[in-house]
Parts: sequence; C-alpha cells; structure tokens
Amino acid sequence: MLIPAFGALGAALGIFSPYLIKGVLRWAEISWLVDWRCEP
Repeated sequence: MLIPAFGALGAALGIFSPYLIKGVLRWAEISWLVDWRCEP
C-alpha cells in the first residue's frame, strides 16, 4: 500500500510504523504499571 505510493520511503515507513506503535504502547503500559509521571 505504501510502497507503490512512496517507493523506498513507503517501505521504510511500513517497517518502522509497527515498531513505533509497539514502543508507544509499551511506554504507556510501563508508565501505568510503575505509576510514572512526566512532570518532576
């Protein structure tokens, strides 16, 4: 889907986006479990 529209950039985004989503979800889960706060 992204590759015909954007070429190599589409392929890179297609590979990178699941890792980005997984990282955000992992950060949200860990911050909820450990009760982290972003402010000091």
